[in-house]
Amino acid sequence: MRMKRSMERKRLMESTLAHLVASYKSQYNLNPLEGTRRESVIIARQCLLSILHQKYNQSPSYLGRLVNKNHATILHCSKVVNNALHYRDIQYVEEINRWSEIFEDVMPNSHETKDELADNIYHLLHGSMLNT
Repeated sequence: MRMKRSMERKRLMESTLAHLVASYKSQYNLNPLEGTRRESVIIARQCLLSILHQKYNQSPSYLGRLVNKNHATILHCSKVVNNALHYRDIQYVEEINRWSEIFEDVMPNSHETKDELADNIYHLLHGSMLNT
């Protein structure tokens, strides 16, 4: 039973990531998981991965598997974003604000623990248009 619930949560996180990326793409016409070295894409990807790692307690290895990156890349993203925000880099501040709007739309109650988050996302997605 526990293994089944764990697998369900993993699928849910994958689905949530897909919905976050799709929402971002529709609003900003940019794919943050695109494999490019364009600065705008890199900043968007770093901010997304940093938020998922730090705020939503997703492990670097798990996030790395989701987005086809190494776990060290996820840790590096978090470090870069933290440093940029510390020094008030305007590009990163604006990007974090964009992501906060996307997260608010996709996951309005974002202060939950990881288990509560998974359950709430499940219920949110089943009752919304994002479930298509």
